[in-house]
Amino acid sequence: MIVRWPIALVVMVATVLVQSTGFDQVALPSNSRLDLPLLLLVGIGLVGSANTAALAGFVLGLMVDLFQFGPFGIHALVYCLAAWTLVNARVRILEAGASFRTVQGAGAVVVVTALTWFVGGVFGQDPPPLDQWLPRLGWSALFGAALVHLAARLAGRMLTDVSSAASGEAVRAR
Repeated sequence: MIVRWPIALVVMVATVLVQSTGFDQVALPSNSRLDLPLLLLVGIGLVGSANTAALAGFVLGLMVDLFQFGPFGIHALVYCLAAWTLVNARVRILEAGASFRTVQGAGAVVVVTALTWFVGGVFGQDPPPLDQWLPRLGWSALFGAALVHLAARLAGRMLTDVSSAASGEAVRAR
């Protein structure tokens, strides 16, 4: 699986710009927010190969780091590792069925959000107060569960499988 880089970069830049100019200013319950780049990362992790997802996660994380205040590289590191982990976890739990993708998306959003707070705290960035962690993570899980299928579909359009494209052309040639 390879990334269609022009399309992927446009989608990533648009996602980060919409997040930083609009969604960061929207106050949701428990002072949480809808994190579009994180949802795109989960989608990439659910449809991409390990190398593709890690590279795309790293690039997306760098873009997020350009617009976020704090130590540069935190999102790139966390997104790269999270995308790679999602791919490897996806391969192991495919037998659970398509409905399990909702649970996996919610869990991934919660884990990556908490990991970003933790790594940011290690490097001097102030995480949210501990009394706000559970409500914020709960809302993040709800957003992740609701939007993971849409994010996976968008990420699937950014990625192309060379073997399936070649087999599709061979079927059309018959």
